[in-house]
Amino acid sequence: MVESVRQLRRRIRSVENTAKITQAMSMIAASKMRRAQEAALLSRPYSVGLSALLANLAAQPHDEDELPPMLRTREVKKTEIILITPDRGMTGGLNSNIL
Repeated sequence: MVESVRQLRRRIRSVENTAKITQAMSMIAASKMRRAQEAALLSRPYSVGLSALLANLAAQPHDEDELPPMLRTREVKKTEIILITPDRGMTGGLNSNIL
Protein backbone atom coordinates (compact mmCIF):
# COMPACT_ATOMS: atom_id res chain seq x y z
CA MET A 1 0.00 0.00 0.00
CA VAL A 2 2.79 2.42 0.93
CA GLU A 3 4.63 1.63 -2.29
CA SER A 4 1.56 2.34 -4.42
CA VAL A 5 1.11 5.71 -2.68
CA ARG A 6 4.75 6.56 -3.50
CA GLN A 7 4.26 5.54 -7.11
CA LEU A 8 1.10 7.62 -7.28
CA ARG A 9 2.89 10.68 -5.85
CA ARG A 10 5.79 10.17 -8.26
CA ARG A 11 3.37 9.94 -11.15
CA ILE A 12 1.55 13.11 -10.02
CA ARG A 13 4.89 14.97 -9.86
CA SER A 14 5.78 13.72 -13.31
CA VAL A 15 2.48 14.92 -14.74
CA GLU A 16 2.87 18.31 -13.03
CA ASN A 17 6.39 18.69 -14.48
CA THR A 18 5.11 17.77 -17.93
CA ALA A 19 2.37 20.40 -17.58
CA LYS A 20 4.97 23.04 -16.65
CA ILE A 21 7.12 22.14 -19.65
CA THR A 22 4.10 22.25 -21.95
CA GLN A 23 3.09 25.66 -20.61
CA ALA A 24 6.63 27.00 -21.16
CA MET A 25 6.65 25.66 -24.72
CA SER A 26 3.28 27.32 -25.34
CA MET A 27 4.60 30.66 -24.11
CA ILE A 28 7.68 30.37 -26.33
CA ALA A 29 5.51 29.55 -29.34
CA ALA A 30 3.27 32.54 -28.62
CA SER A 31 6.32 34.81 -28.44
CA LYS A 32 7.67 33.49 -31.75
CA MET A 33 4.25 33.93 -33.37
CA ARG A 34 4.05 37.52 -32.16
CA ARG A 35 7.51 38.27 -33.60
CA ALA A 36 6.56 36.70 -36.93
CA GLN A 37 3.37 38.76 -37.07
CA GLU A 38 5.29 41.94 -36.34
CA ALA A 39 7.80 41.12 -39.09
CA ALA A 40 4.95 40.49 -41.52
CA LEU A 41 3.34 43.81 -40.65
CA LEU A 42 6.65 45.64 -41.08
CA SER A 43 7.10 44.14 -44.55
CA ARG A 44 3.63 45.19 -45.71
CA PRO A 45 4.72 48.64 -47.04
CA TYR A 46 7.30 46.94 -49.27
CA SER A 47 4.69 44.52 -50.56
CA VAL A 48 2.24 47.33 -51.30
CA GLY A 49 4.96 49.35 -53.05
CA LEU A 50 6.04 46.38 -55.14
CA SER A 51 2.44 45.65 -56.14
CA ALA A 52 1.96 49.28 -57.17
CA LEU A 53 5.19 49.22 -59.17
CA LEU A 54 4.21 46.04 -61.01
CA ALA A 55 0.71 47.37 -61.69
CA ASN A 56 2.24 50.56 -63.08
CA LEU A 57 4.57 48.57 -65.34
CA ALA A 58 1.74 46.38 -66.56
CA ALA A 59 -0.43 49.40 -67.36
CA GLN A 60 2.22 51.10 -69.51
CA PRO A 61 1.57 50.95 -73.24
CA HIS A 62 4.53 49.22 -74.81
CA ASP A 63 5.88 47.81 -77.99
CA GLU A 64 6.75 44.13 -77.60
CA ASP A 65 10.14 44.55 -79.31
CA GLU A 66 11.24 47.34 -76.95
CA LEU A 67 10.62 45.38 -73.78
CA PRO A 68 13.41 43.71 -71.84
CA PRO A 69 13.57 39.96 -72.57
CA MET A 70 12.06 38.95 -69.22
CA LEU A 71 8.93 41.05 -69.84
CA ARG A 72 8.21 39.85 -73.36
CA THR A 73 5.35 37.49 -74.05
CA ARG A 74 6.64 34.30 -75.59
CA GLU A 75 5.73 30.70 -76.17
CA VAL A 76 6.41 28.42 -73.22
CA LYS A 77 8.94 25.78 -74.23
CA LYS A 78 10.26 24.68 -70.85
CA THR A 79 8.86 24.69 -67.36
CA GLU A 80 11.13 25.13 -64.37
CA ILE A 81 10.27 24.06 -60.84
CA ILE A 82 12.07 25.72 -57.96
CA LEU A 83 11.95 23.90 -54.63
CA ILE A 84 12.47 25.87 -51.45
CA THR A 85 13.21 23.89 -48.30
CA PRO A 86 13.92 25.03 -44.75
CA ASP A 87 17.46 24.89 -43.41
CA ARG A 88 16.38 24.44 -39.81
CA GLY A 89 15.82 21.30 -37.86
CA MET A 90 12.61 20.27 -36.12
CA THR A 91 10.53 20.51 -39.31
CA GLY A 92 9.30 16.93 -39.11
CA GLY A 93 8.94 15.30 -42.50
CA LEU A 94 8.67 18.60 -44.35
CA ASN A 95 11.89 18.18 -46.34
CA SER A 96 11.05 14.57 -47.20
CA ASN A 97 7.57 15.56 -48.37
CA ILE A 98 8.89 18.42 -50.50
CA LEU A 99 11.56 16.33 -52.17
